[in-house]
Amino acid sequence: MSNFLKADYEEPKASTGDWLKFEDGDTHKIRLCCSFEDETTAVMGWEAWEAYTNEEGKSSNRPVRRPYNAESLDELMERDRDGKPKHFWCVTVWHETEKKPMLWSITQRTIQKALREFAESPEWGEVGDITTFAINVKRTGEGLDTKYSLMAIPPIAKVSEEVLSSIIDASIDCRELFAKDGYGENPFGVNSSEEKNDGMPF
Repeated sequence: MSNFLKADYEEPKASTGDWLKFEDGDTHKIRLCCSFEDETTAVMGWEAWEAYTNEEGKSSNRPVRRPYNAESLDELMERDRDGKPKHFWCVTVWHETEKKPMLWSITQRTIQKALREFAESPEWGEVGDITTFAINVKRTGEGLDTKYSLMAIPPIAKVSEEVLSSIIDASIDCRELFAKDGYGENPFGVNSSEEKNDGMPF
């Protein structure tokens, strides 16, 4: 009797889309390709979730984002459903498995702290540069029990021309998250061919 499935069959993995997201047990190997000194590649700010009535007349929630400053925090504390807006980073990454550029929105302080420590460590290249190595990011647990672990992966090397070209072609501009009064526009495909910059900050 023949086997139902071929011996080399592997179930296809769901596409991750343009935004890096984690479910319990997920591990993603990524390389950060950004610098907060170039806000097309990375921004930080405040994120609130605002209650509103949608077009169907139903109650819902939507994110509102503002740049990182005291005035923005005061405003969003009044607009957030819990009165507790979160400090977020949005960074451009290269997904080593998907082989494409993605955006990663980070509100977890433990992740932000770990990335900052990598960037400030001379063991991983020039201090301040976090683009010269890959990082494995793993999520375990759900809800209040969710934990993330980050591990830097050698070798230390500059971003390849292939990766750089793909990121430029994606025409990402993270500043679009603050467009439309903080409700945001799609950060992908923003720059015209004349505006694309091959002098990326890495």
